[in-house]
Amino acid sequence: MISVAVPASMLITATSVTNDMVWDTKPADLLKRHAETLTAMGVDEQGVRALIKNQWYALTVLTLFVNGLERLAGTTGRPEAVTLAAGAVSEDDAQFFTGVVQMLARYHETVEPIAKLVSRGTVIGYNRRGGVVVTGAADYLLWTQRISNFAHRSDLKANERGIWLTGKASPRAKQEFQALGWTLHEESLVPKTGSQ
Repeated sequence: MISVAVPASMLITATSVTNDMVWDTKPADLLKRHAETLTAMGVDEQGVRALIKNQWYALTVLTLFVNGLERLAGTTGRPEAVTLAAGAVSEDDAQFFTGVVQMLARYHETVEPIAKLVSRGTVIGYNRRGGVVVTGAADYLLWTQRISNFAHRSDLKANERGIWLTGKASPRAKQEFQALGWTLHEESLVPKTGSQ
C-alpha cells in the first residue's frame, strides 16, 4: 500500500448525499443499508461483517467507502476491494482506502469507465483498454523507496499507466514516473462538494 494521508475535508465533503445519509439516518439503519449494498455487490457475509465491524472506519468514512464502491457499478473486483479494506489497521488506512475508492469512482464517472478493480496493497483500476489507473489523495508525493517499489511492480505493466493525484508530485517523482512509462495527473479527480 502507498501510504498517504487523505485530507479530512476530502472525506467529509466528498458528496452531499453521504453527508445527508450520515446525519439523517439512524446509525443502525445506515449499517443495515451498507450490509445490504455490499451483499448485492457480491461481498460474502464474512467480508461484510469484517468491514462494518472494523473499528477504524468511522461511520462517515465507512459510508463514503461504500458509496464509492456503489458508484463503481458494473466494475468487477469490488468484493476483493472490500476484503482488502476490511484489513485496515489504523484510521489512516481506513481513510486511505476510502480516498482511493472515491477517486476511482470519480474517474469512472468523469473520465472513462473502470472495467475492473484489482486489490493488491491498494485498490487499482483498469479501464476498458486494460490501462492501469492508480489514484492517491496526497498533497505532495515524494519519490521514496516505497514509491519506487510500487512504480516498478511487474503486475502493473501495461501500455497505458496513469497515476491520478489530488495534489502535486515532486520534480524527482515526476521524472522517475515518466522514465518508467507512467503518466502523472496532478490536482485531479478531487470529489465535488455539495456547494460546487
